[in-house]
Amino acid sequence: MPTFSPARLTAARLQAGLGMPQLGSLVGRTSSAVWNYEVGKSVPPAAIVKLIAEAVGLPVSGLYEPDPTDPVLRALRDLECDTDTDSAPPQGWTRRDASEPTPA
Repeated sequence: MPTFSPARLTAARLQAGLGMPQLGSLVGRTSSAVWNYEVGKSVPPAAIVKLIAEAVGLPVSGLYEPDPTDPVLRALRDLECDTDTDSAPPQGWTRRDASEPTPA
């Protein structure tokens, strides 16, 4: 299950050019409440997360960390770990610049 991300909230608020008091006012909370959300002392209710997302111009999912148990994310992480971009190509393959014309 995705978890609320205080760091994403802070980054989104700053990117939107909002101070804590301004964001609090937009979502009907105090700047202290926004601070508590940003430092992880409390998690905003879903209705407030929706208002925050609207105020900072993100989808609600942009304020959550992905679920680390998601099988698709695990597969992507495994693929990244197995891929070594600096290694030589498999035998029988020739690495070439994509801008070069293909020999006829």
